[in-house]
Amino acid sequence: MREDAVSRLLGRLSGAAHRGGAFGSEVLLAISRVLPKGDLISLETGCGKSTIMFSNLSKRHFVFAYDDRNLPDSSVEMVQADQDFKSGGVTFVFGPTQKRLPAYTFPEGTLFDVILIDGPHGYPFPDLEYALLYPFLKKGGILIIDDVHIPSIGRMFDILREDRMYDEVGVFSTTGVLRRTNTDGVPADGDHWYEQAYNYSRFPLPTEKYHSDRSYVFAQTVDFGNQADLRKHVVRGIEISPAERCGKTIDTSSTFVFSLPKTVNGPVRLALDYRFAHADSAAGAAIMSDATVHPIPAAAERSVAYFEFPAPSQPDMTITLLLPNAVPEHDRGARRYDFRRLGVDIFSMTLSPSGAPSLLAKLSAALGKRRGP
Repeated sequence: MREDAVSRLLGRLSGAAHRGGAFGSEVLLAISRVLPKGDLISLETGCGKSTIMFSNLSKRHFVFAYDDRNLPDSSVEMVQADQDFKSGGVTFVFGPTQKRLPAYTFPEGTLFDVILIDGPHGYPFPDLEYALLYPFLKKGGILIIDDVHIPSIGRMFDILREDRMYDEVGVFSTTGVLRRTNTDGVPADGDHWYEQAYNYSRFPLPTEKYHSDRSYVFAQTVDFGNQADLRKHVVRGIEISPAERCGKTIDTSSTFVFSLPKTVNGPVRLALDYRFAHADSAAGAAIMSDATVHPIPAAAERSVAYFEFPAPSQPDMTITLLLPNAVPEHDRGARRYDFRRLGVDIFSMTLSPSGAPSLLAKLSAALGKRRGP
């Protein structure tokens, strides 16, 4: 189904409502743009406008949902009566998903291109749905988690967005979207909690970590609008903004790790290309490595600041942004997270030997000479 046809369909459905609430049409349209191409095999828990969309995009779609056809503003009736709903490839499995999913047997060899978790929202049921469904997600497939503004669901999304099994595609309103990587997660037949980034980046004692490749080529610019760079060096507290080609801090602190070459034995200079997302967030903002702390100059527009650090005490150089006054998004009327905090938009970082002029500095000097006095 072409994007313009999807857009027309979702535009027509923009006012549709049902008992369980509804996705915003603009959110579904944004999601449709990041789905794998071709005929999809998809699954969702819950039922609504997304069901109509998937009935048009998928050759096979499974819906696990409560049968509410005897209730006012029925989700199922809204879907099944819609003029654009294509029932041929859709399988409804009615009943509480907490009970129906564990008992359901998918056809042998079933793997999904897309899984949407939007069933019962009370803990532990979203986690249960994920635990039962993630083995069926194809590598390269899309996992969609709705209502991440609910704290327990937001916590699940936070855990997964840092996991090596996923790359974060983005957050659309209150819907988180992840893409399955080619890397397997912790084994399903053991414990291995200490290999999960969410755990070992927060655990107070040394653990046997899963060793991500954080190797850094000295003086190479790390582009935080690039998913690969973001995933490689960010440990916590950053989400990518594809539209703005930057990383956005989402907490009162954010951490980066760079595995420096063994030849690095002197002071290090950091060039930070950034801007503050909100003026109030600049108060008390600082950047730290080991025990060295520098204030970050306030900058509402995109700017570059330089910071000097002593030689790292270990091969991995950890850099932390401290943002004690990062502003909760709901304070600014946003409709997304209550627990995301506006701090700094980071476009790039560059580490180089201290005293070595940066490319930006060389360019500025060259332009100055060309202009003359």
